[in-house]
Amino acid sequence: MKLYGLIGKSLKHSASPAIYQQIFDREERTDCHYALFELAAMEELPRLLETHPELQGFNVTFPYKELIIPYLDHLDQAAEEIGAVNVVTVERSTGKILLTGYNSDWVGFSESLTGEMLPDRALILGTGGAARAVAYALRKREVACQFVSRSGKEGALRYEDVSDELMRAHHLIVNCTPLGTAGLHENELPPLPYQALTSHHHLYDLVYNPAVTPFLQQGIEHGCRIQNGMAMLHAQAVLAWQWFKGKMTNVE
Repeated sequence: MKLYGLIGKSLKHSASPAIYQQIFDREERTDCHYALFELAAMEELPRLLETHPELQGFNVTFPYKELIIPYLDHLDQAAEEIGAVNVVTVERSTGKILLTGYNSDWVGFSESLTGEMLPDRALILGTGGAARAVAYALRKREVACQFVSRSGKEGALRYEDVSDELMRAHHLIVNCTPLGTAGLHENELPPLPYQALTSHHHLYDLVYNPAVTPFLQQGIEHGCRIQNGMAMLHAQAVLAWQWFKGKMTNVE
């Protein structure tokens, strides 16, 4: 049995096992299984690889998309430029384990926006690996990105610096934080001046469970277009599966 999986800190609400099972069923792969591996710290990864010799590859989610990089032997170009990894392939040869990191988040996000006319500017909430992948995808489509975070680090604005005028000037707002996630921060939402939202705004939340987060609920109440992260999750999983099978290297 070939094993694949997801590593992260809190995974009980993940839809990844169901998505990969759909992929296995579609390809009639009865020799594959997808599991969830909750790690209390990144330092637990070597033990995971040692105790699961059948592990062929895994996805990476919050909070390990950046922390995993020192454990990898190779990075593809996009992952290196973004500075975050959400797909890792595992090769075992003569007692050695070779780990290669990729980023399918930016492709999944971009594909979820296919055919859509994008605004010139976007606000990206958060500065982690997912936020940088979103910015990478948007900049490839010539959308200027402004990061927003609690601390204002890495050139980001602080939430308290986001004015009504700034909100009105950025018609795409993407939540790349875990705020709103079921069982984790489900009643929380980024502190923004939501009264400035209009029907011209598109609110995109990378969180997909629940389907309507508090952030997206604000969009509904102000007549915005809303979108959760489920389409992105499906698209990035399809690409990750190609890497797991060794059918693809770099994507640009």
